[in-house]
Amino acid sequence: MKKIIALTLVAVIIFSFAACSTVKDEAEEMIPDSVEEKIPGTDAQQNNNNNTVDKGTDGNLLDSSDTPTTGSVETPDIKTEEVSGYSKYPDKSYGFGFSRSEKGVVPPIGFYLDLMKGKNAVYVGNTNEKTIYLTFDEGYENGYTGAILDTLKEKNVPAAFFCTGDYVTRNKELVGRMVNEGHIVGNHSWNHKSMPTLSEADFKEELKKIDDFLMENFNYKVTYLRYPNGEFSERTLEMAKDLGYKTAFWSVAYKDWDTSVTNGADYAKNQVINHIHNGAIILLHAVSKDNTEALGSIIDALRSEGYTFASLDSLTF
Repeated sequence: MKKIIALTLVAVIIFSFAACSTVKDEAEEMIPDSVEEKIPGTDAQQNNNNNTVDKGTDGNLLDSSDTPTTGSVETPDIKTEEVSGYSKYPDKSYGFGFSRSEKGVVPPIGFYLDLMKGKNAVYVGNTNEKTIYLTFDEGYENGYTGAILDTLKEKNVPAAFFCTGDYVTRNKELVGRMVNEGHIVGNHSWNHKSMPTLSEADFKEELKKIDDFLMENFNYKVTYLRYPNGEFSERTLEMAKDLGYKTAFWSVAYKDWDTSVTNGADYAKNQVINHIHNGAIILLHAVSKDNTEALGSIIDALRSEGYTFASLDSLTF
């Protein structure tokens, strides 16, 4: 009898362990190896750490990360939990990013699209038209903006330049050319800080100082905003909208901000041409020698494919 009871207990233990292992295996199969592979540039887990900055996996941030991944991505249907007009985590910081798709395909941005809705923010234009929008970020001057402006003038192409406070104060002549030659000068914040970490008062001050400087020195009214490092939150999007800004993200970009790495004009051209799509908002950094040398051929190549260049002013926000 004792042997029978002992054998029975052993059998029960073995069965229980096997059952638990099966449940564990099934649960693990439901969790992707990398959540970021499913929603590049986002925090799919939606944790409670409102101060985390999700910097993305694609290299499309302004100052960090590796070369963008390629190919299409699966985007789960994630709903935000609404609380008093904001999602559950209005102060949570995100780093705008995406996985670059093949040519002709608009890269998905996961639930970022839901966060941006109704907040005067876009990352792409009309995807039914072969219209593209050229934008540059200007954190500091590296000696190339003059040549970029020359090319834009020669090719009759409008662009938007998102400038920091340091840039507009040190480079009045170049900013004056941007304004006088019909380009948009956008707000990239005064000190290039992570905007989601700022109080409402500091957030407003970071933007107001740029606006005031451009109005006082060039009689120019700023309309567009681009976040330093692409870092934003739902709260900052809402505040920017309330202040009258239009937020412009991007849908075509590559790792071009590292001035210690040069790959040549052909490389820069291919990084744009091989991922272009209808309605693309192209982000280039004006500190790049490669971008400067490739710009004319990029414009010519895209025009030969039937694309036209337009100002952000023609977009619907």
